[in-house]
Amino acid sequence: ALPICQRLIGYTIIRTPTLGYAGSTLIFPGYNFTSQYFQARITSDNARYAAVPYITIVLSQDSIANNQSNILTKMCKVLSPYSLSPGVTYLPKSIYNSVPGSNGYAVMTDVANYHNSADSLFFVLSNYPGFEPYLYLYKAESNTVSYPVYSGMMSSNGENMEYARIASSGGTNQPQIMMSVSIDYQNSGDFDLWGIRTFDAVNWFALTIEYSAIIRSRYSDIIAKRNVNGSFNIAYKNLYYNMENVGYYSISNSQSKFIYNVNTNYANSYCSPKPAFRYFQNDSCQIIWSDFYRTYSTHGCEATYVFIKAAVEGYYNESTDEHSQYLAMYALLRDQTPPYNIIDTGIAYLDYQSLNNVFTFPDAPSGNFYLVLKHYNTIETWSSVPVSISNNPVSYDFTDLQSKAYGNNMMMKGSKWCIYSGDVTQDGFIDINDLQLVDNDVYNFITGYSYLTDLNGDFFVDIADYVITDNNALNFVSAVTP
Repeated sequence: ALPICQRLIGYTIIRTPTLGYAGSTLIFPGYNFTSQYFQARITSDNARYAAVPYITIVLSQDSIANNQSNILTKMCKVLSPYSLSPGVTYLPKSIYNSVPGSNGYAVMTDVANYHNSADSLFFVLSNYPGFEPYLYLYKAESNTVSYPVYSGMMSSNGENMEYARIASSGGTNQPQIMMSVSIDYQNSGDFDLWGIRTFDAVNWFALTIEYSAIIRSRYSDIIAKRNVNGSFNIAYKNLYYNMENVGYYSISNSQSKFIYNVNTNYANSYCSPKPAFRYFQNDSCQIIWSDFYRTYSTHGCEATYVFIKAAVEGYYNESTDEHSQYLAMYALLRDQTPPYNIIDTGIAYLDYQSLNNVFTFPDAPSGNFYLVLKHYNTIETWSSVPVSISNNPVSYDFTDLQSKAYGNNMMMKGSKWCIYSGDVTQDGFIDINDLQLVDNDVYNFITGYSYLTDLNGDFFVDIADYVITDNNALNFVSAVTP
């Protein structure tokens, strides 16, 4: 049998303005080398008690015994968090009865601190093995070390719910609480994102955040604006076909804003994104997200955007009706009148199967603009007419009609109208200059990812790339613009 690897959770303290830092591993009573800890969550009452706050931490545990998983939730309190060596008070029992079985570390217990005449902690449990269509609620006093007590449950009529997260501002007499939760529509794998709100910690109502048959919304996180009742930001993974975009939703009382895709440098987000508030120019939204190698930050609460579908001659395979790889594409918004100034630029990968993605324009107002598609070895291609862009979703499909491109400037390949490949120099013409570059790389047996002269995306610069360029040069293919 394979050895059981430990999954431990610890904490790090960073003290300012005099810099100091420390950290340690949380060791709960009953710990042994088979214990698996995961999904840690933290809250504090420092919105009301900034000088002497209490911190509450909850986490899930898989207590493995005799090769049998047993899921439970543990809780601890830190009563002196400003110290670099704080005392941790552990509550040894689980919040709820342990249950045998495991569901891939998806069990989640989250906690929020709210104030409604008394200081209280509110807990929500989701993805409890065998009871996935339910959310379980618990309450506890925040200024004492006591176990939460059961406070009710919510049902989704048999549809599984997961990753329920909860937040509250923590301010005095500010009882508004909000949860974000993904619900598996008819348990089909199509996850929709819902919000669940209360104004008094008693009566709850649901609201739809993202509900679409082609988008799977999962792994959300929620934050409440400190000391502001009813202001929440939510970040989540917006799984669009094969693309891992980051979606964002903000709400202040009854006013809400929404962005389909904030990771606009065409990087997939492989980690769950985090929401934040950015205290700048009357406050704004902030989203922290990452790919394999880097962490990014995007700000702003709303944007204009458009779903764009396009096929590129060299990359498109008519047999599979797919591109050979994910394709980085720039989409420019240009003014509809001369001199056709660039208003904003969106960047995204086109999904290799659907040939589609959502392009976000954070600095563009609503209005009518030409869409201009650019890739590093294709002809710049304009939409045939200005397209109405706003913060409501619109779509533009370049593949279904030749007339979708200005001047009918596309070629038919299989069942799709495709953007011409071969403009390696990006001067708007496919000519001898492009042919020379491709020919040199063919001669030198150039291989690798993202070479300008690899027109079909097979990681080799060879005769197939030369033929594409040669044909288009013979036909004097060039950009067609207003």
